[in-house]
Amino acid sequence: MCSLKQGKKKDRNAPSKSFLASSAVFSFAVLMISVQIASGRETDLKRPIYDSKDEAKTFVSAPSTSRYIVSKPESLTTTTHVVGRKNRTLKSSKSKGKGKGSSKGSSKGKGGTYCGDTSRHFQFHKDCETLIDIHSTEGDSVADEFGEDVSISGDGKVVAVGASTIGEVKIYSDPTGNGSFSQVGPLPLPLPNTSQDSSFGFAIDLNYAGNIVAVCSPNDTNSAGSTDSGTCQVFELSTLGSYIPLGQELEGLFANDLFGYSVSLNVAGNILAIGVPQTGGNNGYVNIYEWDTTTSSWSNTDVITGGALGDNFGFSVDLSDDGAVLAIGAPNADSGTGGGTDVGMAYVYEGPTPFALRAQAVEGLVDNDYLGYSVSLNYSGKVLAAGAPGVVNADAGYVQVYEYNSGTYSTLAGSIPSLSGTGAENFGTSVSLNYGGYTIVVGAPANDDAGTDAGKLYTYQYRKARVSWLSPSGPTYTGQNAGDNLGKTVVMSDTGDRLITGSQFYDGLAGTDSGSAVVLECDCLTTPPPSKGKGSSKGSSKGSSKGKGIF
Repeated sequence: MCSLKQGKKKDRNAPSKSFLASSAVFSFAVLMISVQIASGRETDLKRPIYDSKDEAKTFVSAPSTSRYIVSKPESLTTTTHVVGRKNRTLKSSKSKGKGKGSSKGSSKGKGGTYCGDTSRHFQFHKDCETLIDIHSTEGDSVADEFGEDVSISGDGKVVAVGASTIGEVKIYSDPTGNGSFSQVGPLPLPLPNTSQDSSFGFAIDLNYAGNIVAVCSPNDTNSAGSTDSGTCQVFELSTLGSYIPLGQELEGLFANDLFGYSVSLNVAGNILAIGVPQTGGNNGYVNIYEWDTTTSSWSNTDVITGGALGDNFGFSVDLSDDGAVLAIGAPNADSGTGGGTDVGMAYVYEGPTPFALRAQAVEGLVDNDYLGYSVSLNYSGKVLAAGAPGVVNADAGYVQVYEYNSGTYSTLAGSIPSLSGTGAENFGTSVSLNYGGYTIVVGAPANDDAGTDAGKLYTYQYRKARVSWLSPSGPTYTGQNAGDNLGKTVVMSDTGDRLITGSQFYDGLAGTDSGSAVVLECDCLTTPPPSKGKGSSKGSSKGSSKGKGIF
C-alpha cells in the first residue's frame, strides 16, 4: 500500500471519486500531477539547440576599462550567444594609447554572474538567485481548489489553471512577455455529456503557442451512460479571442476507466496522448490521437497497453515535441527483476504509428517507491525524468533522470544523490524538464519548511563536464502557509525561464481551500557586477591593446 505523507485535510488527488480502488489503492492523498512538458516549440520556429555543456557567462573586470569581458564556456566555439534580454554578438575591442612605463600587478577575485530572461541556455543555474512571483491568481470561492493542475506554453506567455472541484479552467496570456497576464476568454461550458461531478479540468495541457488546450474530465459519464468513464475535449483559440471546441469530445469506453487522468499535447497541438490508468483491473492503457485535417476530427491512431494488473499504467504521460516519443508512468508496477512491490516503472515508446517500446522500462529502487508517479521528456525524448515520491527515507522521495544511448535509458551520473529529497516531503510528486533536458524543477508538496505541508519547489542543473547535477541546487520556492501543498503540480516552459505551480489547498481571500496558482521567473543579475580583487597597476600602457568579447 502506498503510504505517502498525507496532504492537507482530505483526499483530493483523485477527482472526487475513489481512484486505484483495487489491489493498487493508494492510501495517501494522491498528489497526482500529469507532468506536461510537451508544450514545446512550433515546428516553424527557429531556436538554438540547447547544449548541455553551456555555462552561464562570467563577468570579470576588463583592464583599464569600466566594461566587462564575457568568458565563453570552453565547450562553445562560436562568439554569438543568447545573453540576457537580447542576442548580443561579442566583438573585439581595440584601444590605442601612448605612454611610458609598464603595468604591474594583477587583479584577483570573482566576478559576478549574469543571465537573462529569454535564454534557454542560462536559466535556473546556480547563477539564478531567486524565483520571483510575476503573476498569481486565486480561486473565486471556498473549496474551489484552484490550481489542482496547471500548464504553461512553450514560450511561457500563456498559462492554464484547472479546478476540477467546480469544473473550471482559466487561461491567462502575457503577450508582451513583461509579466502582465490577463485572462483570455473562458472555455465554453457546459460541454455535451459533461456531468456535474465530471472533474472537468483535472488534467490539462497547452501546446507550445498556447492557442490549443486539452482539458480532461476523468469522472465524467460518457455518451453511453457509463459513470466515471471519463472524457477529454480539445479547445482552440478563435479569432474572436475565445477558446472553442476543436473536434469531437473524446471519451472512455467503460465505467470507472478514468479516461483522461493524464494528458499531453505535442508542440503543434495535433497529436494527443491520454492516460487511462484504471481500466481492466488498473492495468491501464494510453490512447493516441492525431488531428485529421480532412475530416476536422481526432483520429484514434494507436492504443498502447503494457501494464500488468494493478500497475496503473498511464497514471502520467508526456510527449516529445514532435509527438514521436512518449513517456508513460506506472507507479504501482512491481519489479520485473527484483520482485519488489509497487517499485514503479516508467516506459518510453517510439512512434509515430504504431508506437513500440523504445527501451527496457526503468524501475524504482525499492518497494513502494512509486517511480513513474510523474514523468517528463525533453524536446527529443532523449532525456527522461521520473519522480518517485514514495517511502525511501520516510517518504522523502527522489527523482531519477535518464539519457537514451545505444538503445538504453541509463541513469545520469549523480542524479540520485543530488536529487534526493530530505524528510517526508514527497519529493518527485511532480517533475518538469526544460527543452534541453538538463534543467529540472521538482515539486515536494509535503515539505514543511514554511509550515506543515506548505510545499516546496527545487531546481537543478546538470553539467556533463562535471558528470553531476550542480550541488547545492538552484533557487527554491516554498508555499506560503501550512497545508498549501505547493508543488503538487509544476510545469516549466520550454524556454526554461518561467514555470507555473499550483497550491490547490491555499486559503486565499475567497476562503478555505480556494486555491491558487503562481507563475515564477528566474531573477538573475541584469547588470554585470564588478569583480573584487587585489593588485595595483603602476605606470601606463604603451602601444595598442586588443581584447576579446568586450561589449
